[in-house]
Amino acid sequence: MKRLRTTLEALLEGKPIRKKVTVQAAVEEWLKFKRQNKLGIKKAKLMSDKLIAWCKDNDVIFLTALTPEGAMRFRNSLSFRTGDSSSLSVHWPSSMDSSVGR
Repeated sequence: MKRLRTTLEALLEGKPIRKKVTVQAAVEEWLKFKRQNKLGIKKAKLMSDKLIAWCKDNDVIFLTALTPEGAMRFRNSLSFRTGDSSSLSVHWPSSMDSSVGR
């Protein structure tokens, strides 16, 4: 009851209300936007799948739980083309090599 009262008071005062959005829902919304705007989604879909899998493995359900530190751990979990690369050029499946970067 207290949480509902606090939320309603914030709404009446015009304050932003934080919604609990899952990582999965945010990714789906982003991919939907890309499709609607006829933007390529092959690379986005592959990276989104990697992010969703990482979040599940690390118990990150809601978008608000994905901290900057968590984002860095996700980034560091990706495999890179060379050992000394700081680029996010991850190893793409051979079927995607021709579409990367487009």
